[in-house]
Amino acid sequence: NNIFVNLTLCTVLLVNRSVGDQIIQFGDIAVSTSKNARMCNKCYWDRSSDGKVYVPYIFSSDFSEKNRIKIHSAMMEYSILTCIKFVHRTNEAAYIELISKSGCWSSVGRTGQKQGLSLQIPGCIHEGVIEHELMHALGLNHEQSRSDRDGYVRILLENIVPGNEHNFVKMKTNNMGTPYDYGSIMHYGKYSFSKGGGPTIEPKPDPRVNIGQRDGFSPLDVLKINKLNGCRKCNLFSVNCNNSHLIVIKVKYLSLNLKIKIR
Repeated sequence: NNIFVNLTLCTVLLVNRSVGDQIIQFGDIAVSTSKNARMCNKCYWDRSSDGKVYVPYIFSSDFSEKNRIKIHSAMMEYSILTCIKFVHRTNEAAYIELISKSGCWSSVGRTGQKQGLSLQIPGCIHEGVIEHELMHALGLNHEQSRSDRDGYVRILLENIVPGNEHNFVKMKTNNMGTPYDYGSIMHYGKYSFSKGGGPTIEPKPDPRVNIGQRDGFSPLDVLKINKLNGCRKCNLFSVNCNNSHLIVIKVKYLSLNLKIKIR
């Protein structure tokens, strides 16, 4: 399982190196050329009166039915574990357009207009990768960019491919009272952007700790999504969303047969 996860993460990074028509910062974050490349603290999707956060989206013609089913499966995880619900756009001004361009990337948070989220076929069509990019679209940054990261990881600049140091910049972040999460789906791997095969991120105090999975949400990923969006009740289980660890375990061992209508 760890081998698959690491290969998936490496595939994403390699795919993103070929990006040519979009400015990409921090590995997979799209930056508009018309505004400053900085974190937007207020660019979150609105919570409706029923307590849910509806995020409109459309598919470009790039995706086959099989691809769309995979993407819907990742979206369903959000519906199960959080109050986030991805819905087909009707006439909303702010929405996500799912496209297959060069690489896997997304803007961070709601831009207020159409915003692209690229899932290049086939390299980005993995459930964990899709969930990762959707977390960016909801307003979450990479875990190793946290303001408190220096207490938990060491960045080995000497091992980073020249020109990619900006992907490891520490940011001002709202950590929402959550502990640092080595197991986050938003964390880089130990060898991300490595030159010569040396580690670029080293966990502290134990460098043997595993980091950088793209298998699926960690319990703390779920907690952060719910805290950021003010989720009170999770959609499927109708329980307190802060019981994220229990919910994740239930979902991971639950077999769901779903018939999804493709539009």
